[in-house]
Amino acid sequence: MRIARRFAVVVGALALVAGCSVGGASPSPSALATPGAEPTASPPAAPTTAPSPPATSSPPPVVRHTPSGVPGIAALEASVPRASGDPEAIGRLVAGDNSFAAGLYHAVADGANRNLVVSPYSAMAALAMAFGGARGTTAAELAAALRVGDDPEAWHAARNALAQQVAASPEPTDTGDPFMLESTNALFGQAGYAFEPAFLDLLATDYGAPLMTVDYAADPDRARAAINAWVAARTRGRIPELLAAETVTPLTRFGLVNAVYFKGSWAQHFATTKTRPAAFHRLDGSSANVPTMHGQIPGDYAHGDGWQAIRLWYAGGRAVMTIVIPDDGRFAEVERALDGPFLSRLASDGSDWEFDRLTLALPRWSAATSVDLKSALPQLGVRALFKAPPGPGSADLGGIASDNLFVAAAIQKATITVDENETEAAAATALMGGTTGGGPVERTLTVDRPFLYLVTDQASGTALFMGRVLDPSR
Repeated sequence: MRIARRFAVVVGALALVAGCSVGGASPSPSALATPGAEPTASPPAAPTTAPSPPATSSPPPVVRHTPSGVPGIAALEASVPRASGDPEAIGRLVAGDNSFAAGLYHAVADGANRNLVVSPYSAMAALAMAFGGARGTTAAELAAALRVGDDPEAWHAARNALAQQVAASPEPTDTGDPFMLESTNALFGQAGYAFEPAFLDLLATDYGAPLMTVDYAADPDRARAAINAWVAARTRGRIPELLAAETVTPLTRFGLVNAVYFKGSWAQHFATTKTRPAAFHRLDGSSANVPTMHGQIPGDYAHGDGWQAIRLWYAGGRAVMTIVIPDDGRFAEVERALDGPFLSRLASDGSDWEFDRLTLALPRWSAATSVDLKSALPQLGVRALFKAPPGPGSADLGGIASDNLFVAAAIQKATITVDENETEAAAATALMGGTTGGGPVERTLTVDRPFLYLVTDQASGTALFMGRVLDPSR
């Protein structure tokens, strides 16, 4: 017997912060939205063909200031609501998203001998918003890396539908155990600066991102502290400082931020009284005694050449964690084999999976990772985004504003904690910019060696969150 409804969760937060010249003009947003989790309604403008009027081309609109909840941030009310998206198009994103996820994982993991947690979903969302304002070579490179296809407008609409599906309110759990999945987008813009109207329309309709103003030019430290406080509040303190001091300067002019927080209780808890030290065998042949959970847990089981995999459910049936355990001596081989089709196979509800009762030994673990995406993304073909204009092959973000924008730093921070009762995780991605101007089977599985894990949206099959555990004692 197989369970038909399979969902999983992305645990991630993202931020895209870019800048331009100090000499901005009065704001001319055609679409402003109140901050909040995932608003609704109205079709997007085509992001790659929007006109690029001068920064001084329109007078400021009449908008209503609303409380942002964070000192140093003024929120502006939207005139353009979020579109409903195109749920029918979500399936067309899956292969491309999974290929991007696998590519990003390998770019970050290669040569790094450590536990790892990354959020492909967060990085994809940040780059998708940047793509909305990219032109020329910059847009072409992003389109290829993100597998946009020949219809950017439809692609943005599909991303919108996927984001709203992921952030949909869960059904109450039967046991009353907590399940939280919250996602919020916002544009933090320089007070008095003009953004391209088409770009603001895109953010409002397809990303639900309202404009909230800060003053980078006058007080960059206060603006950075305000954005960090906003992210920290929405990740329940798991990402306390997304932006380091050097990442926000008087030249910064905007920040695109998405914060996602996940907390899910296991559908069946591991008894804390059964947790005891057990050997975990590292890749180098040494061992460490680590706290290891034990229990008989209902879940899904699959296997392939050189690996076994299990899926463990969270309360309410909304989310599931997939753990891939390579056979002894085959970790590197299985990790190298992670590609888009492999991730799609793991996310599918096909015949690979059997619903079994698992006698499971699984280490507790937690991980925190900070990744320099500016080093990783060129391996996926994204280069122009980071090259200061003017000049051949340099960044062109003219769809965001008419100044010479480029991304000077790209960082992701992510954390995850897994114990007997629950999983709690969050992630943040920042692109920092500047300018130059079946019936159950009993199975016993002891996870006592390095393993891979991922969290996928089971309805679409898109990989959203993934990592590895090489040593739970670290």
